[in-house]
Amino acid sequence: MYEKDGAGIRHNLSQLLTEAASTGRIINVPVVARELQERHRNLRLSQEELEALVLLTAQPTTSAFEFDRAATAAGTVSDKSTRCSCSD
Repeated sequence: MYEKDGAGIRHNLSQLLTEAASTGRIINVPVVARELQERHRNLRLSQEELEALVLLTAQPTTSAFEFDRAATAAGTVSDKSTRCSCSD
């Protein structure tokens, strides 16, 4: 079960990072982590664990990182005011 969920979270993370990097060229780490947390509640991962996963996965990219927790409440992945349109 975990392997299937692990693959799903990696897939979703890849989609979220691609969208964030292509729309704003800035990856807001807490926002991406929160989106993952909402999509994969069954894994019961903390915000901090997911932020570490986002950073580890996004490091090879050329995108800048942002740590704006205030944007987490808005639920945005990129500069757009809508949530990620990635499919699960």
